[in-house]
Amino acid sequence: RAPVVTSAANPHYQKHFDRLFDLAKAGDWDGVRNYEVKGSNSYSKMVARYRQDLLAVHAALEAAT
Repeated sequence: RAPVVTSAANPHYQKHFDRLFDLAKAGDWDGVRNYEVKGSNSYSKMVARYRQDLLAVHAALEAAT
């Protein structure tokens, strides 16, 4: 499950978390890797970190098989 944005001022960031989750769920790791995150505010940084976390989990699972 993707993180949930609870900030009333930043609900538009939810689509980024959801899109990354959907790409990962579909196995589109190139899509996850190439997903562009713009901006430098805290929510942009959280989206970028979530992307990196998804890729790290994928790499760990690939290494374990």
